[in-house]
Amino acid sequence: MVLENLIVLANWGIRAALQDMADNDVFYYVIPFLLIFALVYAILAKSNIFGAENKGPVVVISLCVGALSLVGNVFPDFVQIVFAKAGVGLSLFLVALIFVGLFWSDEDAKVNWVKLAALIFGIIVFLVVMFSSMSTANFVGSWFWNEYGSPIIVLLLLALIIWGITAGGGSSGGSSTPNAPRAPGAG
Repeated sequence: MVLENLIVLANWGIRAALQDMADNDVFYYVIPFLLIFALVYAILAKSNIFGAENKGPVVVISLCVGALSLVGNVFPDFVQIVFAKAGVGLSLFLVALIFVGLFWSDEDAKVNWVKLAALIFGIIVFLVVMFSSMSTANFVGSWFWNEYGSPIIVLLLLALIIWGITAGGGSSGGSSTPNAPRAPGAG
């Protein structure tokens, strides 16, 4: 009997299990509820607003906020959109890290340009995912990105170039003689 159930479960497969969960709205209602519940609970528990030993109000408030976040289907729709696009963004970031790994060596450990490039790429991926998710969820209409997307990107690139020019290559503001003798006992 147990072996027969294991064979049926093995034949059922992960795809069928995930599809069954999707058909039962687990991903649409349960996962967003648990996300909000966990975040509110963690924030309230960390703040100790009701005392360290009094977890009852924290649980009740977390349950209420989690349940209220599902009213109107705005939050579940947004969660589906943003995490799907975040998955794509993380995949792009992972591919970029793999390509950086092709050219990275231990001798380059002192060079911070790779870390800076990864940070800039990560910020760009985050902004694209955020704006496209909000546009798809109608939080920021698609007109916003179509109208102002190019100027925003140009301004960000100009700010980055200006920052790169002004931050690099300048003096540290110290003494004009780098190897000036120090007094005995000076730090």
